[in-house]
Amino acid sequence: MKLRRKLEQRQLEWAQARGIETRRDEKTGEALLQVVNLDDNFRVPLPDEARTQLMRGSGGELNPPDCATGHVYSLASSMALCLNFMEAWRGSGAESLAQALGFDEERRLRAWYDVRVPLSPKRTEAPSMDTMLVDDKGEGFMYGIESKFCEAYDLKPRPSLTRAYADRKDLLDGWPRLMRIARSLDGHSESAPRRIHAAQMIRQLMVMRKNFGRSNFALVHLWYDVEDRDARAYQAELEDLALKARQDGVAFLAISWQQAFKLTAGLSVPEGWREYMESRYSLSKVSRAE
Repeated sequence: MKLRRKLEQRQLEWAQARGIETRRDEKTGEALLQVVNLDDNFRVPLPDEARTQLMRGSGGELNPPDCATGHVYSLASSMALCLNFMEAWRGSGAESLAQALGFDEERRLRAWYDVRVPLSPKRTEAPSMDTMLVDDKGEGFMYGIESKFCEAYDLKPRPSLTRAYADRKDLLDGWPRLMRIARSLDGHSESAPRRIHAAQMIRQLMVMRKNFGRSNFALVHLWYDVEDRDARAYQAELEDLALKARQDGVAFLAISWQQAFKLTAGLSVPEGWREYMESRYSLSKVSRAE
């Protein structure tokens, strides 16, 4: 069984053990990964503000007008993982998380979800950030957070860098190492990363620079670690890109969900949050793939 399928099966077993109703295949009756009741995918019911942000976002997490379908219904959703994690700082107080991740931050921050960051006012194509940590005025240093869960291990061919971004060399100026990676993402180069979605990361860095300035943002990539060779291969590519970004002077942090969970050990969080994250996602340690 492939690693992604194993992780998905764990989520299904977690839901079944708690009596959570999931949708079923119409032909076979087999239990599917989608929950029937959206709030069953979260420790606490999804707040209206977060629901609205997902519905208006560009990632297809919740589909308007009734929010009855969307990616976030999946038990294996990386956005659901992100929302459950960020629930500890939902509304305000996210600066404590930024500090735990190593950033020197004193402003009051809050989380916004599925944020579209445009390349230009005239283009509809724009990469989304699963979460952004911003102050109430939407000013100052910006934190973009990309969440990965099971999809990191689907072994699908990664898309190349689209023409709209490949032509914007001005947004990679002064970043020679990232420029070389971007040039390799033409769909033909043998040196291009195979496991990580490098084109997505490059696009995110470019639009963050375009909208917020060359040194006024950080991109945080959170991924789910497992004791498996596929995870080690993913980690190696991710850390190589992160190193090159830092060498170019870019604030790029690649960290596992397990590491992030450990860094929050001294922070004040809602009662039951740590127990939920541990029981569902086993974040206190890196587990085996079996």
